Amino acid sequence: MIENYIYSALSSMLRETETDRLESFQRRREAYVSGGEKPLKTDGGGFDDSVRMNYARMIVDKGVAFLFGKDVRFELAEGDVTPQEEWLEAVWTVSYTHLTLPTIYSV
Repeated sequence: MIENYIYSALSSMLRETETDRLESFQRRREAYVSGGEKPLKTDGGGFDDSVRMNYARMIVDKGVAFLFGKDVRFELAEGDVTPQEEWLEAVWTVSYTHLTLPTIYSV
């Protein structure tokens, strides 16, 4: 019988304790911030020749820029600007969304 991937993923998530989840988040955040573990081991007093490329950060930043990179525009009907669109734009501008959206998703 073929194992159902979704079922196995969900059941493993349910078995995971809250502390394990938090530790997992912490490890992922550390990998995002620092670039992960050093690839080369150093001798006691030797130089550290490790070069770390933080691919995790590049991938996450690219995805965030794709999803949240541009300001939201409202267009209810093609062509002319309607009064409803003007109202939506005014409400959007007055609210703090232009200021808060980047800070919500920043690290």
